[in-house]
Amino acid sequence: MTHTLITLSRHSHQYREFTIVRHPKTAVNPIVHYHLWLDNNSFGKVDTLEQATGYIDCRAGFHFVFFVINKINI
Repeated sequence: MTHTLITLSRHSHQYREFTIVRHPKTAVNPIVHYHLWLDNNSFGKVDTLEQATGYIDCRAGFHFVFFVINKINI
């Protein structure tokens, strides 16, 4: 299944149910970071948008497997 990266604003994207906020380069911080959010829960920062979507895909796959295993064990 393919999921789309939706641009919400200049510095934020929606991917699956996560919000990805882009923190641009500054004089103090010369590296772009992407901060992952789900509701009001932070899932950390990564350096590239590809890492962000990969992390979200990995977490979503883990939750799906956990849900299926729990349903089978009931």
